Order: sequence, then structure tokens, then C-alpha cells
Amino acid sequence: MQHPVLVFAVVEGSEVDSGTVLSAVEQLARQSRLEAGCVRYDLYRSQKAPVLVIIHETWVSEQALQAHRGSLHIERFKAEIGNTTASVWASQCKPATEGDD
Repeated sequence: MQHPVLVFAVVEGSEVDSGTVLSAVEQLARQSRLEAGCVRYDLYRSQKAPVLVIIHETWVSEQALQAHRGSLHIERFKAEIGNTTASVWASQCKPATEGDD
């Protein structure tokens, strides 16, 4: 049985370009949620850092995640934040309680 693929990502920027960064993240989430392999795509905004967004993604498979990574909306997102202070970090994860498969 194939397990869902979990990804956590962090997008952080400065207040100088917060509107651009936050708008780009929200647009990315809207488009990502429409993908066939997307199970969930949740955004969490820090209460302490105004331009810090944590993204929790769940995909039905590794193939779905790879399709997402190659999507046009990912390319648009990269282009939109390319001239901002934003940095992006992402990691594919598994629950800490899972044994090594």
C-alpha cells in the first residue's frame, strides 16, 4: 500500500515586500489544491513574524508531488518571489512515530 507523501515548507520574507510574498503564497495554495494528487495544502501564518508562512502539504503519491513540483503555478510562484526578500525551505517528511520502512 502506498503511503501519502507529506511535505512541510516555510516561506519567509520581510515586511518590505510582504504583500507580494503573501499574495504569491495564497495563489500557489489555491492552484495546488486543484491538482488531482493534492490531498491537503494548508497555510499557517506566524503570529510573531508577519511574513512567515508554514505550508503543510499531503500528496497521494511521489508521482503527484513530482507533478506538482513541475507545475506551471510553481514556476509562477518562483518568478513572483524571485525579486523579493523571500526565502523558501521545503522538506519531504514522515511522522516521527513511523518505523523505518
